[in-house]
Amino acid sequence: MPISVVKVFTTYKEISYNETWRKNVSGKKTGTASLIINDGKRFIVTNEHVIRSHTAVHVTVEGSSKKFPANVIFANASCDLALLEITGEFEIFEKLVEYSPLDLDIPKRGIKLSTHGFPSGGQGYCVTEGSVSRVESAPYITLGIDLLRIQISAPINPGSSGGIAVNENDGKILGITSSGISSAQNIGYIIPSLIIEKFVNQYLRFKNNPFRSRATFPGFNVYTQPIQQKSLRNHYKLDKISDQESAEELGLLITEI
Repeated sequence: MPISVVKVFTTYKEISYNETWRKNVSGKKTGTASLIINDGKRFIVTNEHVIRSHTAVHVTVEGSSKKFPANVIFANASCDLALLEITGEFEIFEKLVEYSPLDLDIPKRGIKLSTHGFPSGGQGYCVTEGSVSRVESAPYITLGIDLLRIQISAPINPGSSGGIAVNENDGKILGITSSGISSAQNIGYIIPSLIIEKFVNQYLRFKNNPFRSRATFPGFNVYTQPIQQKSLRNHYKLDKISDQESAEELGLLITEI
């Protein structure tokens, strides 16, 4: 039965631009890539950190020993996403896989889901069940830009980055697994389908520009503090705080832009 994830094999070489005298670090790593369909177009998506500093990328399909060569055609480190393109025997590859649609609705807490990928602990395809724990804006691990992020109870282990998180109610993709917390149990994070849709639309805008194989999302850093202290509220001539007011209604002071 065709599945919507493939295993990614990355050969990489890291170059230090700060310490150029040091020997370049090279090695191999594995991850997962997801096969999605959005607005009638098909894409192979993985995490940017899975293919970072790559010199070669190959993918394999569960149940097949054949490695298909792939190119990285677009990447965005700010949202930790990258697009792959199969460069050899594409017709054979297409017969072995299935593309799944994105669920563009923001999920509610408690929704049941399953994650699909190739995590450490074994060689084959793995499915883990969990639920949505939290949806919030938070900094991504790559560039630290705040974007929408979904916390899930299914653990995310090395190798599963880039796999899909599927809504158990309708079978659509809620997002792509990206990171976890090794010191905590049952905490993982996925990149929501809304961010993935923005990313692939960004690629479609830039794909004919040979100088835009990489891009970022803009960031707007604003530092604030809640206006709770009586003296501070008096200074800005604000009303007194009532017991019924929530934290959101107190007001915010912009301290730095």
